[in-house]
Amino acid sequence: MQTGKGKIVRETVERFPDKPSLTLAKYLVHEYGELFDQKVENARSLVRTYRGTHGEKNRRKYKNLIVPRIERIPPSLSPVRSPFILPPGTWLLMQDLHVPFHSPKAIEAAVNYGIKQKITGVIMFEMQDCAALSFWPTARRDFNKEIEMAIDFNDWLRKAVGNKVQIIEAPGNHGDRLEKYLIDHALELVKTPVCDMEVMLDLENRGIEYLQQKQIIQAGYLYILHGHEVRLSAGNVNPARSLYLKTKAIAVCGHLHRTSEHAEVGLDKKLVTCWSVGCLCGLEPDYAPINNWNWGFGILHLEKSGMFEFENKRILPDGKTVV
Repeated sequence: MQTGKGKIVRETVERFPDKPSLTLAKYLVHEYGELFDQKVENARSLVRTYRGTHGEKNRRKYKNLIVPRIERIPPSLSPVRSPFILPPGTWLLMQDLHVPFHSPKAIEAAVNYGIKQKITGVIMFEMQDCAALSFWPTARRDFNKEIEMAIDFNDWLRKAVGNKVQIIEAPGNHGDRLEKYLIDHALELVKTPVCDMEVMLDLENRGIEYLQQKQIIQAGYLYILHGHEVRLSAGNVNPARSLYLKTKAIAVCGHLHRTSEHAEVGLDKKLVTCWSVGCLCGLEPDYAPINNWNWGFGILHLEKSGMFEFENKRILPDGKTVV
């Protein structure tokens, strides 16, 4: 009876019929080392056995065993991303906080406004900056300090909104920097649980849900994303219009740090509106001290039917919210 190890060897021999036995043995040990006690000779012996080249007895036994492979489409490695389904309620949407380069004045204005609206949940895209992991030149390279400040911020937010308010965090393009850094410098640690941002920030114990990279939120008829998922460019004149051209759906994003709105009516007479939300980070970073950014946030009133009302708010330089 063929063992699991034997099946692997046979499939390898079938897949690479013209490759030397030693080459296949090295490949097998690299991919399935534990099955062969990390010994190339153990794998090579099995390869030769299934090829019928390991003595006269095996030549007779396995002479007709290896047959041409049945052509089939291999399984796909393409990831499948399902949207996060947002429950009904009143939600505070905050984009581009960039802790530790955040604006306390702007964040407090957004959170205080949300509390007055009796929010049931908070959505944050790109809470962290992860500047220490960026390939951009910067004098500030202290990842441990950034993690500590992110933890302190989450604790402050939890206390401010209360334990009954649901908090959702999504990484954004800055939050993706950890995985990119590990891919470049420590590939073996990419999928190690202890190197996951959710673990570093201890989000589960803080009652904060962490979304997958580039995972879109579906809020009834509205889609919420950061903006890097559809490659929005900083040069766009109207971010909301660019979002519409990319998605052709009712959607809201951040990423470009500007408040905007765009609406169009199609042949079916249905109104499609897109919004971009302002940022909550410092407005004069070292890499772009002159820009057209503005502070802002969103308030989403989502009904069970999927219908919603979205308020796109601006925050003035003095910290007052434009109602």
